[in-house]
Amino acid sequence: MSAQNSDLLCELLAARGELLKSLEGLRVETAWKRPEPNEWSTVEVLHHVADVNRLQLRRFDELRQGKPDLSGYQAAEWEKERAEAEEDGLPGVLLRLCAAHMEVLGAVSGLGTADLERTSRHGRYGPMTGRQLVEMLIRHDRDHAQQIAKTRAAVEV
Repeated sequence: MSAQNSDLLCELLAARGELLKSLEGLRVETAWKRPEPNEWSTVEVLHHVADVNRLQLRRFDELRQGKPDLSGYQAAEWEKERAEAEEDGLPGVLLRLCAAHMEVLGAVSGLGTADLERTSRHGRYGPMTGRQLVEMLIRHDRDHAQQIAKTRAAVEV
Protein backbone atom coordinates (compact mmCIF):
# COMPACT_ATOMS: atom_id res chain seq x y z
CA MET A 1 0.00 0.00 0.00
CA SER A 2 1.33 3.40 -0.96
CA ALA A 3 1.32 6.58 1.11
CA GLN A 4 -1.34 7.88 -1.30
CA ASN A 5 -3.59 4.96 -0.38
CA SER A 6 -3.00 5.56 3.33
CA ASP A 7 -4.06 9.18 2.97
CA LEU A 8 -7.16 8.20 1.02
CA LEU A 9 -8.04 5.45 3.49
CA CYS A 10 -7.74 7.88 6.40
CA GLU A 11 -10.01 10.36 4.61
CA LEU A 12 -12.54 7.62 3.79
CA LEU A 13 -12.58 6.54 7.43
CA ALA A 14 -12.91 10.12 8.68
CA ALA A 15 -15.81 10.81 6.31
CA ARG A 16 -17.53 7.57 7.33
CA GLY A 17 -17.00 8.57 10.95
CA GLU A 18 -18.92 11.78 10.25
CA LEU A 19 -21.72 9.77 8.67
CA LEU A 20 -21.85 7.37 11.62
CA LYS A 21 -21.75 10.26 14.10
CA SER A 22 -24.89 11.64 12.42
CA LEU A 23 -26.64 8.40 13.47
CA GLU A 24 -25.85 8.74 17.16
CA GLY A 25 -29.07 8.31 19.16
CA LEU A 26 -31.11 7.31 16.08
CA ARG A 27 -34.46 5.88 17.13
CA VAL A 28 -36.01 3.01 15.22
CA GLU A 29 -39.41 4.70 15.22
CA THR A 30 -38.09 7.68 13.23
CA ALA A 31 -35.45 5.97 11.07
CA TRP A 32 -37.92 5.31 8.24
CA LYS A 33 -39.77 8.61 8.60
CA ARG A 34 -39.46 11.11 5.74
CA PRO A 35 -39.34 14.84 6.54
CA GLU A 36 -41.40 15.50 3.39
CA PRO A 37 -43.09 13.04 1.00
CA ASN A 38 -40.48 13.67 -1.72
CA GLU A 39 -37.44 13.49 0.63
CA TRP A 40 -35.53 10.45 1.84
CA SER A 41 -35.74 8.96 5.31
CA THR A 42 -32.52 8.26 7.21
CA VAL A 43 -32.76 4.59 6.20
CA GLU A 44 -33.18 5.51 2.54
CA VAL A 45 -30.08 7.70 2.74
CA LEU A 46 -28.12 4.83 4.33
CA HIS A 47 -29.22 2.45 1.59
CA HIS A 48 -28.19 4.97 -1.06
CA VAL A 49 -24.74 5.36 0.53
CA ALA A 50 -24.30 1.57 0.54
CA ASP A 51 -25.51 1.39 -3.09
CA VAL A 52 -22.96 3.99 -4.16
CA ASN A 53 -20.21 2.11 -2.32
CA ARG A 54 -21.11 -1.02 -4.30
CA LEU A 55 -21.19 1.00 -7.50
CA GLN A 56 -17.75 2.50 -6.84
CA LEU A 57 -16.37 -1.03 -6.37
CA ARG A 58 -17.58 -1.83 -9.88
CA ARG A 59 -16.12 1.43 -11.18
CA PHE A 60 -12.72 0.67 -9.62
CA ASP A 61 -12.75 -2.65 -11.50
CA GLU A 62 -13.76 -0.93 -14.73
CA LEU A 63 -11.00 1.62 -14.28
CA ARG A 64 -8.40 -1.11 -13.69
CA GLN A 65 -9.60 -2.94 -16.80
CA GLY A 66 -9.13 0.22 -18.85
CA LYS A 67 -12.80 0.55 -19.76
CA PRO A 68 -13.42 4.00 -21.27
CA ASP A 69 -16.84 4.48 -19.61
CA LEU A 70 -17.87 3.90 -16.01
CA SER A 71 -21.18 2.36 -14.91
CA GLY A 72 -23.98 4.66 -13.86
CA TYR A 73 -26.12 4.58 -10.72
CA GLN A 74 -29.29 2.53 -10.91
CA ALA A 75 -31.02 2.30 -7.51
CA ALA A 76 -33.28 -0.53 -8.73
CA GLU A 77 -30.20 -2.73 -9.12
CA TRP A 78 -29.93 -3.04 -5.34
CA GLU A 79 -33.63 -3.42 -4.43
CA LYS A 80 -33.32 -7.10 -3.48
CA GLU A 81 -30.26 -6.43 -1.32
CA ARG A 82 -32.06 -3.52 0.36
CA ALA A 83 -35.14 -5.64 1.07
CA GLU A 84 -33.06 -8.45 2.55
CA ALA A 85 -31.26 -6.00 4.83
CA GLU A 86 -34.54 -4.49 5.99
CA GLU A 87 -35.84 -7.94 7.02
CA ASP A 88 -33.47 -7.52 9.99
CA GLY A 89 -34.67 -3.98 10.68
CA LEU A 90 -32.31 -1.14 11.38
CA PRO A 91 -29.44 -3.47 12.40
CA GLY A 92 -29.64 -5.14 8.97
CA VAL A 93 -29.46 -1.78 7.21
CA LEU A 94 -26.47 -0.72 9.32
CA LEU A 95 -24.67 -4.01 8.65
CA ARG A 96 -25.22 -3.59 4.91
CA LEU A 97 -23.74 -0.10 5.12
CA CYS A 98 -20.68 -1.31 7.05
CA ALA A 99 -20.10 -4.32 4.79
CA ALA A 100 -20.14 -2.15 1.66
CA HIS A 101 -17.70 0.28 3.25
CA MET A 102 -15.32 -2.51 4.27
CA GLU A 103 -15.25 -3.69 0.67
CA VAL A 104 -14.44 -0.14 -0.49
CA LEU A 105 -11.58 0.12 2.01
CA GLY A 106 -10.16 -3.16 0.74
CA ALA A 107 -10.45 -2.07 -2.88
CA VAL A 108 -8.86 1.33 -2.25
CA SER A 109 -5.99 -0.23 -0.33
CA GLY A 110 -5.29 -2.35 -3.42
CA LEU A 111 -5.22 0.54 -5.89
CA GLY A 112 -1.74 1.28 -7.20
CA THR A 113 -0.36 4.61 -8.35
CA ALA A 114 -1.26 3.78 -11.95
CA ASP A 115 -4.86 2.99 -10.91
CA LEU A 116 -5.17 6.28 -9.04
CA GLU A 117 -3.92 8.19 -12.08
CA ARG A 118 -5.85 6.22 -14.74
CA THR A 119 -8.83 8.01 -16.27
CA SER A 120 -12.26 6.78 -17.35
CA ARG A 121 -15.38 8.72 -18.26
CA HIS A 122 -18.07 9.23 -15.65
CA GLY A 123 -21.49 9.66 -17.25
CA ARG A 124 -22.28 12.80 -15.28
CA TYR A 125 -18.90 14.37 -14.44
CA GLY A 126 -16.80 13.46 -17.49
CA PRO A 127 -13.21 12.18 -17.25
CA MET A 128 -12.24 11.11 -13.73
CA THR A 129 -9.12 9.51 -12.29
CA GLY A 130 -9.16 6.70 -9.76
CA ARG A 131 -8.15 9.22 -7.11
CA GLN A 132 -11.12 11.42 -8.04
CA LEU A 133 -13.46 8.43 -7.72
CA VAL A 134 -12.22 7.87 -4.17
CA GLU A 135 -12.50 11.58 -3.38
CA MET A 136 -16.07 11.46 -4.68
CA LEU A 137 -16.89 8.80 -2.08
CA ILE A 138 -15.37 10.94 0.66
CA ARG A 139 -17.52 13.93 -0.33
CA HIS A 140 -20.53 11.65 -0.73
CA ASP A 141 -20.33 10.41 2.86
CA ARG A 142 -19.89 13.96 4.17
CA ASP A 143 -22.79 15.30 2.12
CA HIS A 144 -25.10 12.56 3.35
CA ALA A 145 -23.98 13.00 6.96
CA GLN A 146 -25.33 16.55 6.67
CA GLN A 147 -28.49 15.31 4.99
CA ILE A 148 -29.10 12.81 7.79
CA ALA A 149 -28.61 15.51 10.42
CA LYS A 150 -31.21 17.70 8.68
CA THR A 151 -33.60 14.79 8.23
CA ARG A 152 -33.35 13.81 11.87
CA ALA A 153 -33.85 17.39 13.01
CA ALA A 154 -37.08 17.50 11.01
CA VAL A 155 -38.56 14.13 12.04
CA GLU A 156 -37.43 13.81 15.65
CA VAL A 157 -39.32 16.82 16.99
